[in-house]
Amino acid sequence: MGLFSRKKTNHKSVALFDIGSSVVGGAHALIPSQDAVSQNTIITSTIRQHLQYDETVPLKVHFKKVLDTFRDVAQYVQSHDIHNPDSVRVMLGAPWITSETKIIEYTKTSPFTCSQKFVNELVEKECERLTQEQQSFYIVEKQISSIKLNGYAVDKPYGKKTVSIEITLTITLASTVIVDYLRDAIVSIYGTRPVHFSSMAYSLFVVSENYLGSFEDLLLVIAGEELTQIGLVKKKIFYQYESFTPGTGLLTSIVAKKMAISYLEAFSLLGSFYLKKLADKENARILEAIAEYNQLWQAQFRGAIAKKQYGLCLPADCSVVANIRFNAIISDAIKTDPYLLHNCGSTSITPHFLTEETLIPYISFPQGVSFDTLIALHALFCKTFIYYTEK
Repeated sequence: MGLFSRKKTNHKSVALFDIGSSVVGGAHALIPSQDAVSQNTIITSTIRQHLQYDETVPLKVHFKKVLDTFRDVAQYVQSHDIHNPDSVRVMLGAPWITSETKIIEYTKTSPFTCSQKFVNELVEKECERLTQEQQSFYIVEKQISSIKLNGYAVDKPYGKKTVSIEITLTITLASTVIVDYLRDAIVSIYGTRPVHFSSMAYSLFVVSENYLGSFEDLLLVIAGEELTQIGLVKKKIFYQYESFTPGTGLLTSIVAKKMAISYLEAFSLLGSFYLKKLADKENARILEAIAEYNQLWQAQFRGAIAKKQYGLCLPADCSVVANIRFNAIISDAIKTDPYLLHNCGSTSITPHFLTEETLIPYISFPQGVSFDTLIALHALFCKTFIYYTEK
């Protein structure tokens, strides 16, 4: 080995960041390569910063604070780890991204063979056209939701003769202003590195498929503080996602109002409720607040589901990411919703929560550092992404 040659390692060092409506998380992770697949993903440095949303502050000002917090978080994780990341990956949640469904149509007078190469070319041309027409947006993700040949949906279209192709394409977009700001911040801290963007909803789909079980159909729910995001998976295909208010923060606000306490005191009280440490009187007040919250959340949840259902039967399985103190509350809201039960074609709905218990066999956090669900989700998504690109 030469004096200045680098010893080959069995991992990739990656910087991970996730950005929600009022929260920014950051971490450095060691992702094992395929020749060390049995090893855990290791988090070497991590931090999460919450910003309390203030309705009296203009949204533009609030979003600027979130982006400035991203820079602070990146500087922290970079300064608290000796590893030099090979790449930087940013996972965006609502309201930083949006999704659209595009229909791509191609017709000829004589039959031709539908090939994967030709379909990919049509998709790339549509993305180029979209990028030129909407220069203020950056394409984060794109996925084919369905392909029709001669007007009929086909599960295995490649190699078949047809005179027409209709492709349904789901595209996730982010503002180029936001993407450019994040790239500039990353370069100022890490120097020039490959930077990849992804959405929380699609990341949840990939991790659920690889670590929770093999689901043909799945409803995705990410319960943030101000917003809840949902996505639909049918026959292992990820459909367009939707976001709505409220998130879990509304419950905290309802508790604060009912008990005449501050928002932070109410959040702490909900933690005690989760740990079953409250007196009967306080417990009853919290249950009243939960009932009020569930009615408001379920109403918005049904509306968002109806928008993205596309006439499809809803899945009986649901993959959920939420602060652990809200898991049981979200679970009850989903399992008891009559609209979901009526539209899922099943007698019950099963929520599957991404928690420390379900993910800790695959990922390790530093001693003394609390498990962080979104960091774990992002790290395991990146592990899957890296494995596929190494093949």
